Amino acid sequence: MSIDSNEILIGNAIVYTLTLLYFLRRYKTFNTGTFLLSLFVFSAWSSVGFYNQPGFIMSNSGAARISVEPFVYLYTVLMLFLYPFITFRSDKITNIILPDKSKMMLFVKAATILNFYSILLLIPEYGKISGMDWADVRNSQMTADGIIFWFTGTLLSKFFGLALSLAPLTLTLSAFLYFTKNIKSKWSSFCFYSTCSVVLMFNLLLAGRGIILMYFLFLVFLFFLYKNFILQKTKRKMKLLAIIVSVPFVLFFIAVTVSRFQDAAMFEMYRYAGDPMLNFNGLMYNGLRGQGNGEFYFNIITKLFRPNEMPFTGTDKWLYIEAKTGVDAHIFYTFVGGLMFEFGKVGTFITALLFFIVSKIVLHRNEIINLSGILFYGVYSYIFINGVCLFVSQSATGNFMLISPFLLMWYFKSRRKKQKLLTMVDNNNVIN
Repeated sequence: MSIDSNEILIGNAIVYTLTLLYFLRRYKTFNTGTFLLSLFVFSAWSSVGFYNQPGFIMSNSGAARISVEPFVYLYTVLMLFLYPFITFRSDKITNIILPDKSKMMLFVKAATILNFYSILLLIPEYGKISGMDWADVRNSQMTADGIIFWFTGTLLSKFFGLALSLAPLTLTLSAFLYFTKNIKSKWSSFCFYSTCSVVLMFNLLLAGRGIILMYFLFLVFLFFLYKNFILQKTKRKMKLLAIIVSVPFVLFFIAVTVSRFQDAAMFEMYRYAGDPMLNFNGLMYNGLRGQGNGEFYFNIITKLFRPNEMPFTGTDKWLYIEAKTGVDAHIFYTFVGGLMFEFGKVGTFITALLFFIVSKIVLHRNEIINLSGILFYGVYSYIFINGVCLFVSQSATGNFMLISPFLLMWYFKSRRKKQKLLTMVDNNNVIN
């Protein structure tokens, strides 16, 4: 007896749901790991809803090819990537080993200056889109020269790209310093808010909703990560701030969607969460005929071996990938699908296994952990949050995002045997 596509999709969603319920029962709390897993549960159920929406079959050429094996592979690889992050008990952290304060503040000050420079770079661009509706804004910025790629432009654009690539790392560190109130410095707040401003301004300039939503989810994630170290009165302020910020974002999200998609607005709002797993199953898994071996997305490495090669972006990039792999590259396949473009099925599985080992080494303790381990956890969690839809760390900017936690871990490394411990908040101690 054959299983129809709807039954496969429902079965897939049930597997993710049961996995989430298992960890919720095991840990008896909702923490950062279950937060990450819940996003994939939401995506799995959204794929069921999206598949059953009127008009779906016409919008998705892979709809008739849904089968069991791709979902088994996707779940297996996802769990290899996510398991160390799910089993890392952020709710059990009682002490954080801090690096040298002067090193932390030097990084924070440099990042803040970089952010303010980027803000100054963005302000004049807003004059060019004055009076446009969101659809026109999007069209005006998505030309071949519309997006700044820091590895191809001037020195100025390189600094701007650096600020974007460091944003997840900078937010993870500055949120820790600012919201836990453990180091009295205005630089911490400057760094946090300037990073948020760069991300917001850049994506508003592109009429982009997705990345703003992902950063909002990332900030929620950071709250769960640091909640043991945040004073109760600060938590209340954060919750109020979240409500205040949510209202205009929801209005912006709806306005951009309606402006860009008109009568299909509701359909398009649904597809962002539901499309990736469907595309992976019906289009990517069985349709892949070639791979890039680092050529498509890992530009930093590629440039080392082919320094004269001109980077390609946007439509040219998608067409090139499709010509080489046989799969449409401009739609979402989850981050696992993005890695499959580069490494194929076997290579992606090996990559997941290696990442599993590295993550287990970095995150081997719960109660007491180095701040460097927290930064690794934060940056890669941001990548996984985006990974519900796509592999976000593409291009030189994205590649630098991947290696930034390791660079900062090296920078923060101390030879001193005595290091300061930050204890979960039972008092109002401040580190001087």
